[in-house]
Amino acid sequence: MIYFPKDLAEIIHQNIGSAKGLNAVRLRENYQKNKNHEELYSTYLLSRMPSTYAAITRVLQEIPADVEVLTALDIGSGPGTGLWAMRERFPGMASYKGLEVDEIFIDLAKQLNSKASGPVVEWMNGAYPKDLPDSKSDLVLMSYTVGENSAETVLKTIDHVWKHNVSEWLVVIEPGTPKGYNSILNIRGYVAKNGGYMYAPCKGNYTCPLFGHDWCHFSIRLERTLLQKQIKKGTLPYEDEKFSYLIARKSPIVFDEAAARVIKNPLVRSGHITLDLCGESGYERMTVSKSQKEAYRTAKNAEWGSTWKKK
Repeated sequence: MIYFPKDLAEIIHQNIGSAKGLNAVRLRENYQKNKNHEELYSTYLLSRMPSTYAAITRVLQEIPADVEVLTALDIGSGPGTGLWAMRERFPGMASYKGLEVDEIFIDLAKQLNSKASGPVVEWMNGAYPKDLPDSKSDLVLMSYTVGENSAETVLKTIDHVWKHNVSEWLVVIEPGTPKGYNSILNIRGYVAKNGGYMYAPCKGNYTCPLFGHDWCHFSIRLERTLLQKQIKKGTLPYEDEKFSYLIARKSPIVFDEAAARVIKNPLVRSGHITLDLCGESGYERMTVSKSQKEAYRTAKNAEWGSTWKKK
């Protein structure tokens, strides 16, 4: 379970929500329209920002705890969601740059971050790829950024980003849909052909074994605020955000050949657990029986998205 930062939620509710007299019923109607409308930005902050924050936070947890990220570039930074997630994950981060074409989102990002401590923050108003900087950063984040663009725009963007912006880590996150997964695959293919190394969820540079109607995606559960429940007309205190992602790096990676990724929810049955695994040897469905005591104990703790070491 991912919890949205309480201080950020308070800023949104106090300064953007209640200050403008927002009504949950009207916001729900606007949310369901899923297109430009009055109070679009407020609706986004209250309904989508917590979900994207949860996905970014979950993906950044894949990067080892001892990795030092001092500089970061966030492409398509929106209201600064990535800044909040990276500040939490990398407390030693010294500088952050956010590139965003929407000036209103930049204004909101400044407002949300006005009292926060941490890295030196620079907001850049511009579009990719034409306004991408030429400076390198330890980590480049592209979160829910490229999916709505043409293949040509995506290629030009990743070409510039990989050659001129990425010093070590590239993190790409898209919706957990076939379309989002396809965007990830295209970027993955470019990076692999241009000297990059897949870090997660893939355990190496092997060809993705999924095809047809299947696609690689994951899910993270996040706590819902009361207003979120009202906007989405939900009764549960949580929701699940599905996403596809890629973490690549410039430096070579040595993986344990037995390591694999659990790419679906484990199927728990009486006396056995079935795991869908993806690794260097491709896709594999493995059944662990209760008689395999040690492996069964490990399988009981396995989760969708976790690492599994084959025996």
